[in-house]
Amino acid sequence: MERQHSKRAGFVARLAVVFVFFAAPSPSLAGLTTLPAAPPTQASYDVGSLHVDEYGTPGKPALIFIPGLGCGPWVWFGVIAHFAPNNTIYALTLPGFDGRPSITTSSLFAAVSADFWRFLDQHHVSAPILIGHSLGGALSLLLAEQNPQRLRAVVSVDGLPVLPGYEQLTFEQRAARAAQIAQGLAGDTHAQFDQYEEQQVMPYLVGDTAVLAEAARQTARSDPKAVAQWLSEDVTTDLRPGLSKITIPVLVVAPYDAALDSRIPGINGPGDKEKYDASLLKGAPNVTVRVISGSRHFVMFDQPELLDQTISSFLNGLP
Repeated sequence: MERQHSKRAGFVARLAVVFVFFAAPSPSLAGLTTLPAAPPTQASYDVGSLHVDEYGTPGKPALIFIPGLGCGPWVWFGVIAHFAPNNTIYALTLPGFDGRPSITTSSLFAAVSADFWRFLDQHHVSAPILIGHSLGGALSLLLAEQNPQRLRAVVSVDGLPVLPGYEQLTFEQRAARAAQIAQGLAGDTHAQFDQYEEQQVMPYLVGDTAVLAEAARQTARSDPKAVAQWLSEDVTTDLRPGLSKITIPVLVVAPYDAALDSRIPGINGPGDKEKYDASLLKGAPNVTVRVISGSRHFVMFDQPELLDQTISSFLNGLP
């Protein structure tokens, strides 16, 4: 039992550094009082490994929302409701997340990317704007590298081409850490995963304690083994060599929480956070970084109105 506890403690520390560089939780930020309710669904279906829920107004410009690690469309419900009157909205659920079945593959990124383009073909989705969070933001950048001519723009909310803190590591070093992360999580039951999310992970990622427990319970609907594989692939992925291929506009939303980010070496204010994220995006020809202060990783919970405004301003300025 002591060995298992030690193993979990080591895993928690490694996962914490992925997001906040070993920062400690700090006082609650003001935000939502509860997670937003699901907007009316127009349709739901599967395309290969992807589950798709349609919202919004048919015939309007297309937005495609991609949640982050272990999350489903619920993470985007508030943002979806904001944009639904003027957009056709597709929310994706990745395999193994939010109660969806896992898949067996050597590369989740490759399998999901292929299914994404198949989804666009089968459902005649033209020039969509991708809006991804965290892992979903990294996946959006990958898709934009593959076929920028099929997309209109990308919005990535705290999702970068390489995990912060890992940009100086070699592939072999990232792979070794990824193996440790996967080993620490893959054996969890859903009950263990729920407890771990609420007590060890979400306090770093959600500043609004009113929604913290609910967000942890939603995340724990995901398959721990699938979360481990996705996280392992995310840790080893470095998209920076292909950023020059992204010829469409890209907005990266960078959260800034003074209590957390000030503990990262070199980050002494929002301006430093903007410069740091921009340095990881060097090579992308048309990228904008916007910092939202008073927020942690789940910006849509901590600063929902500012996130809606930031995305709206970017969309309104597109050619």
